[in-house]
Amino acid sequence: LLAQVESLSHQNDDKSAIPEAALIRCQVCSAKADFKSVVETMAEVVALGKELSNQEYVLLGLEHVATSLVYMTRFDEAKIKAAEGLRVAREIGNREHEAWLLAMPIAVCHIRNGDFAAAREALQEGLQIGRKIGSLLPQITAAYLLGEIARWRGEYESALSYGKLSLETAMPMETFL
Repeated sequence: LLAQVESLSHQNDDKSAIPEAALIRCQVCSAKADFKSVVETMAEVVALGKELSNQEYVLLGLEHVATSLVYMTRFDEAKIKAAEGLRVAREIGNREHEAWLLAMPIAVCHIRNGDFAAAREALQEGLQIGRKIGSLLPQITAAYLLGEIARWRGEYESALSYGKLSLETAMPMETFL
């Protein structure tokens, strides 16, 4: 069905359905851990967003590309896409994507590079934004990673506190996650 939507969109030069179909394809591919296809699909959304001057499409694509690149351990590329996404998120005021980019791909890239101070700064900012706007996934992820960093540093009380926060925040999403 997705292929049919994409084909009809291209045949009728109706690009409005392409991002929605791409997002559904992204979810299907992510569930199968086919992150290469996510990157390819969402890169098309970025290109379409640039063509149509639609920064929301650009941001949506960049966020998914950056996250998938992290899953594929292509950290240097992920860092570039995440930074570009963060710039766009801040430019258009999209706090939810800003929180996720800080809490996941940006923080993980800092962790990979051994820069725990930069990772903690990004995570704390992502956690704060997530709390402010009520977005659970950035809160869960940021608290979990802050707990891991604290554990690695031997800060066990802080690690337990962040772990508890991550778990408590995740409980309403238990059936989803």
